Amino acid sequence: MRTIDDDSPAILLVHEPYFFPWVPDRIALTLAGHMHGGQINLPIIGPPVSLLKRRSGKYIYGEYALSERRMIVSGGLGTSLAPVRVLRPPEVVMVKLGGIDAVA
Repeated sequence: MRTIDDDSPAILLVHEPYFFPWVPDRIALTLAGHMHGGQINLPIIGPPVSLLKRRSGKYIYGEYALSERRMIVSGGLGTSLAPVRVLRPPEVVMVKLGGIDAVA
């Protein structure tokens, strides 16, 4: 990221979404997928992975915002540890980027 030397919006691809609070403000969008969307998403209690992880289970799946920065955490296609998914089907996320039209 040190080589980014202008003010254009930038996209950051990360493995672990836990870094989102420390991502610089000049990064407009962060894309992550480490958690497999929780992989197992139990009714009422949600993903049990958040109970097992030493780090915060806050960024497991979905869209997040901190000030002007955005992050999308995909459920992805694979699994981790147990080869099973419960109430979190595999997914491929398509992100459509657009700019702001200048009005004269």
